[in-house]
Amino acid sequence: MLPYLLAIALLLPTAQQDNEKRDNDKKRDPAEVTQSDAASLEAALAKGSTREEKVAAIRVHALKEDPEVVLLIAKALGDKQRGVQVAAIEALRFNPAPSGLDALEQALKKDKKIREDGYLHAALVRAVCQHGNKSSLEFLINDPLSKANPEVSRARILGLGMIRIKKSVAGLMGLMQRVPSRTLRPYMDDFRVALYVLTGIDHGTNSREWIRWWDANKRVVKVAAAPPKLPGLVQLEWNRYWELESAKKANGGNKGKKPEKKPNAR
Repeated sequence: MLPYLLAIALLLPTAQQDNEKRDNDKKRDPAEVTQSDAASLEAALAKGSTREEKVAAIRVHALKEDPEVVLLIAKALGDKQRGVQVAAIEALRFNPAPSGLDALEQALKKDKKIREDGYLHAALVRAVCQHGNKSSLEFLINDPLSKANPEVSRARILGLGMIRIKKSVAGLMGLMQRVPSRTLRPYMDDFRVALYVLTGIDHGTNSREWIRWWDANKRVVKVAAAPPKLPGLVQLEWNRYWELESAKKANGGNKGKKPEKKPNAR
């Protein structure tokens, strides 16, 4: 009996300490928690940190909507190490804070170094389009498709499919009609998918059929609030490109993503 009572006595201080810790955690000012997040991220991104340390810290804080955290991740878009830039782009791609999209759009508009790197440029366009915001249209429809970087062109075409307004359909048709058929041909699968996602209509990979349809229907085209279900493999590829299933599962519905294989970062 005595050993049993001694065991209880030894456990009591620990239980009391645990309760006190929980009470103290509840009393903490939310601003202190936020400041702690921002401070730890800032320290990890400071000069002298390795690429691995920076990337790990960005991933830990990727979905946090605190303005200071988002600002720090946005600053990492200009890091000298490509791997850190990729991590920052991917973090802001799924971060739901409006300031995250703002940072991506500003980088797409002003960061010449990112635009000169084909992989980073395509990743940045996709990250912008992941948000599906109409504010991004100007970055997608004003210039002709890039011959130098097919992945950038592909990101722009599929990205328009993520912005569910009629102007996206008009933008896709404008891009389609501004390039020679030889340049257009490799992208027709992507045009088909993006237009199908927006309109629920399928004219295959025949650009002439699409243009004929558009000329006859441009005034009456409507874009539903939700996309239609695509044919089997097409749906799978669409979900994979945008990482839609993993985004639904992350943190009970917060946007997120499963790891994907990246090229070696410089």
